[in-house]
Amino acid sequence: MTVNLSKPIDRLYEHKLINEQEGTLHLTVAAWGDYGGSILDRANARYLTTNYPDVINVRHGWYSSESLYLTTRYLTDDVVDAIIGASEYADYPILDEEMLSEIESELRDEAWSDWQIREVKREIEAAWNVEEFDDTFPGITDEDIRWAFETTFEAANCGENGYAETATSWVWSSTGEKAAREAFLDAIAALMVADLPATGYGQLTLI
Repeated sequence: MTVNLSKPIDRLYEHKLINEQEGTLHLTVAAWGDYGGSILDRANARYLTTNYPDVINVRHGWYSSESLYLTTRYLTDDVVDAIIGASEYADYPILDEEMLSEIESELRDEAWSDWQIREVKREIEAAWNVEEFDDTFPGITDEDIRWAFETTFEAANCGENGYAETATSWVWSSTGEKAAREAFLDAIAALMVADLPATGYGQLTLI
């Protein structure tokens, strides 16, 4: 069969970027979830659905998963170019750096509030034999702790502040983790002595 490459849909078939499932045309790119895909896929999915809502739709699945499918009525070459740009055929398969940064920030916020702040406080309590950090140092807020934590990690890791382990999780572990944690505990020690909010006074040298 001769493929008419003048049709946008045929370009997607040529690159194997769509497959048919129960009469629906699913994209083979920008699918993500707890157990598949990457933060790049998640950012590309958001870009495609935000910029082409009449053409690209979302199907939600188990474990926070999302996949995309097409409405071909409004499919144009511009949309196809964006889809190809999110695929393995692109030199750097990210459609929007700002959207990627936005999702990275969301993952950091979620990780911090879901589990990281509790682990950090337990680490502080163990380091200085404090039973309840919040009760002992009420003047040091969670925001101060996060500021000290992220600043020291970034300084110890050449500007990096962790990474997206999957499309839905963020970790602060890195090659400079030991130095970062030592600097962080030093910063918290300075806050303990001063019992002043770091964000309000900005008087600390963290690393």
